Amino acid sequence: MRVVHVARTPVVGVPGILTDLMNKYMPGVDAACCEVPTAYRDREVYKTLTTTSAGDLGEADVVVIHNIPPYHLVEVLRGLPCVRMVHSQPSLIGAQPTSDWPIPFGVVAQYWPRTWRGKKFDLLPNVLDIYDERFRPKSVPLDRIKVAYFPSHSGKHPPKSDLFGNNKGPEETLGILCDFDLDVDTGSGVDFWECMERKRNAHIVIDECVTGGYHRASLEAASMGKVAVNAMDKETRLCLEAVSQCPSGEFPFLTTSLDHLRKALQTILAHRYAVNLIGGYAREWMEKYWDPRTLLERCYAPLLAKAVKPVDLGK
Repeated sequence: MRVVHVARTPVVGVPGILTDLMNKYMPGVDAACCEVPTAYRDREVYKTLTTTSAGDLGEADVVVIHNIPPYHLVEVLRGLPCVRMVHSQPSLIGAQPTSDWPIPFGVVAQYWPRTWRGKKFDLLPNVLDIYDERFRPKSVPLDRIKVAYFPSHSGKHPPKSDLFGNNKGPEETLGILCDFDLDVDTGSGVDFWECMERKRNAHIVIDECVTGGYHRASLEAASMGKVAVNAMDKETRLCLEAVSQCPSGEFPFLTTSLDHLRKALQTILAHRYAVNLIGGYAREWMEKYWDPRTLLERCYAPLLAKAVKPVDLGK
């Protein structure tokens, strides 16, 4: 099976990550490739060396559209078997070319599934290569606790906004961190692999403690054996349990809201040697429930098998 991933934006590197993972771990996939930008204006994201072009798309058995495809590929895609992988809220997909195509789709099993209520979709885990050395645990001396926090933006959205799930809370989070005797490694516009290495050199990685969701930052941190901090709520937790098939209530994160982040940090600092125990458990959980081979077969293969040509749907 030849799988091609396409997107108009880098989609935080997910198309490239999935391309490499499918080639490495997914039986039945002869070649996965992608046509996706590999950088935002301010930073590079994960990129794969395997690329394709509009002329190569005709050989695709399945095209995975991540949110929205490049404009120049829309007409070509009409005659190809397609599915969609959604990383965002409905308003981002709507009113765009291909948005009216009733093709099968999956939503990343983090915050956004709640915004797609009433629609039929698959849940898709945010897979990463936990066996790549760059995502493996790294021992860091405990003489001083180091926190890594790399919010992708500083935008603020009110609770009832359809963009609420994009909140990161950097002003509030950094304000809390400044109250402690910690080494804080933070920044914005940091290229992907530099960011990964800086996280590996920390003890605690803060994702975001605002929305009730989590992001790939939490999964990366857990894979690295770090204390991964987010504000995952029950609705997001049920999505995590559905794709991972872990027991109810078992997850690799330290969950806390912004209101309780200060208390959580106080507890960690009072028992600093616990960071290795928490991080060790997180890594064990990832090996048991977030193996890329298992997740690709369980969650992605069924969606790929549903691919249909939009032209056959009368669109």
